[in-house]
Amino acid sequence: MPPPPVLQRIPGQDHAIAFLAGAVPRPHHAYVLAGPEGSGKSLAARAFAAALLCARGGCGECRDCRLALADRHPNGFVVEPEGRDIHVDTIREEVWQPAYRTAPEPGRKVFVVREADRVLSGLDALLAPGRPAVASPLDREFRSAGRGNLPDVMGAIGNAAGLPSIAVPNGLSEARLPTSLQFMGRAWEENTILAAARAWQAITDHHGQHPPEVS
Repeated sequence: MPPPPVLQRIPGQDHAIAFLAGAVPRPHHAYVLAGPEGSGKSLAARAFAAALLCARGGCGECRDCRLALADRHPNGFVVEPEGRDIHVDTIREEVWQPAYRTAPEPGRKVFVVREADRVLSGLDALLAPGRPAVASPLDREFRSAGRGNLPDVMGAIGNAAGLPSIAVPNGLSEARLPTSLQFMGRAWEENTILAAARAWQAITDHHGQHPPEVS
């Protein structure tokens, strides 16, 4: 089956376009489009967003496609870097908060984070708490980061940009409840953060500590 018309407009990237075309009916939560300047990744991201927002899967002619291709669709959110960096506040305001609001129009919401690799420019890994709060006691309801009162900004960045992450034990709180440390790395560099997490566990004994109730 040929790619939808809106994706056929991207020249010289047949393999990538075929992959994106297959993802349109049932997309995953995030995709990373990487490549050198001039490779067409920005055009491909815009066309893929249009295909996801189009009721016909990317006809290239309808209102949804025209607005998405112009970065003006109400359900399309484009995050631009500020200079050399993408600030945490930008992700919080332009990704996290809109992601949990009702879409302006019926249908999907699509976020395009341009130059997402700038989040980790010059770094092997970014460290933050694995969760914005300690673990829940066993006799209380577990609240996910999305439902809690303290947003997981690192999670918002990683999910939006498709960046790999791993959480490892970081000890116990004053109430003897587990805490964790999160390592987030650059796209396609899972081995780097796995090595960092292993090095952390090698010099600590947090993974051997347990709350009294489960010792």
